[in-house]
Amino acid sequence: ANVHRTSGVKAALERLSAAQLAEALGITSEAVYQWHKVPLTRVHDVERVTGVPLHVLGRIFSATPGDEAGANSGRKA
Repeated sequence: ANVHRTSGVKAALERLSAAQLAEALGITSEAVYQWHKVPLTRVHDVERVTGVPLHVLGRIFSATPGDEAGANSGRKA
């Protein structure tokens, strides 16, 4: 399935492949492929491993209620 990705996810995937990003985060590449935006629980780690700043990742002011629950499904950070 084609997932609509935000520019933040696209920017991260321009720096590292989904497999490389997943390995750095300790998750599966399938999980990364499902992101349409960087999960709040992962945003600081994605910034650290890719060098893409938070404002580009798009997660500074975009927290919405319940977002953390969706981001936490699967492996804990």
